[in-house]
Amino acid sequence: KHVANNPPASKRFGKNKKHWHKLIHWMPTTSPELGIQKLISWHYTHTFPYGRTSQRRFPPFVVENPHHQFPCASECSIPGSCFHTSYDDIIPLAKKLTDKCQIVIYMVNLTTGIKSLPPAVVPSTNETFANYLCNLAFVSDSSVIADHSYANGWSLISVSGNTSKMTEAEYLLPKLSPGKLFSNSVSKAMFVEPYEKNLPDGDTVIAMSEVVDASARRGKWLHVREPGTPAAKLKWRGKMRARLTMLLGNERIFPFNLEKTSLIKVVKEMTNNIAVKRLQHQLKFYEHVSHLVLTNERRRLDELQPPSYKKFPFTFVQSTFVYYDLIENESRLLRCEWYDEQSFWGASGMEDLSLAYILGRRRVQGRHGPQVDKGWMPLMKSSNVEEGMENVINNENK
Repeated sequence: KHVANNPPASKRFGKNKKHWHKLIHWMPTTSPELGIQKLISWHYTHTFPYGRTSQRRFPPFVVENPHHQFPCASECSIPGSCFHTSYDDIIPLAKKLTDKCQIVIYMVNLTTGIKSLPPAVVPSTNETFANYLCNLAFVSDSSVIADHSYANGWSLISVSGNTSKMTEAEYLLPKLSPGKLFSNSVSKAMFVEPYEKNLPDGDTVIAMSEVVDASARRGKWLHVREPGTPAAKLKWRGKMRARLTMLLGNERIFPFNLEKTSLIKVVKEMTNNIAVKRLQHQLKFYEHVSHLVLTNERRRLDELQPPSYKKFPFTFVQSTFVYYDLIENESRLLRCEWYDEQSFWGASGMEDLSLAYILGRRRVQGRHGPQVDKGWMPLMKSSNVEEGMENVINNENK
């Protein structure tokens, strides 16, 4: 029954703190008002662990307290909770060099002994897209090649430090979290490993951009009145298509059945039995997660009967080429999850293992969309390049 003018609990019980302390031997140290604000802040931080987006505003009392600090140059960082790296110093130059570009092809080679780079990606043969592409290379300031500003088609950016002086989080920042490094005009970025010599041409890169830009919806909303219903309702008429957030290189092919093979054996095959000892904690955690999924403790309810996979669905790919969409926030979140996972374990050169876990976790959580068309894996052997180029040209003409 509602009682008029009933005072809030904080006022009714506030004067009896000593009485409650005698009963339960506990004294509150936080007021209800401050406690509610901290609770809301906690939920916001865990809902948006990699910072807010420009479209979303947090209440003024929300204090973002991330569970993991990132470099300030990372798109995953939160102002006031990040640390300075050498990349903060080169961001103005990187933005200047990519000011008029829409797609950036870049590589990172911070070894001190580097003397040359492979040939850069040649511009598109179509005059409309001749200035779309920029080639950027991050090199160590202690290398010989750092004395130049241009080498073999690449614009060079000298970074203070080298592989031996950087942490894993700092060294992998450009590869896994490049969102802040380039100009606002850049909508796509393609990372390539420095040892890769067979780079795509400009036409192929433009065609890949069209594939990433594929519309998520092909159709329109219509007012439809179903039989037996009093009023019309808005319904979508058309095909639904998942928007691609990332294009990757080859899928890893193993000489055994992954579902019947232990994770340790898979990693031994990936690393030629070199890095298993330093990965023991990471592998033990992944095997425990796989066990929880196998026993249905970490599955979605709609997958319990029947399960869609027998083990944790690791997705092993090679990140020799990674093609990013820098516009969509979903793409940023995927990069941040990958970067967070790799930074946490800190195993050098094992970012493919971290990505395999992240993609599998997203699938278990129901957040992993359809896998990219096999025609684009590997990127260099696509049969849809000409069709993609025609779509780009038609869109430009419109």
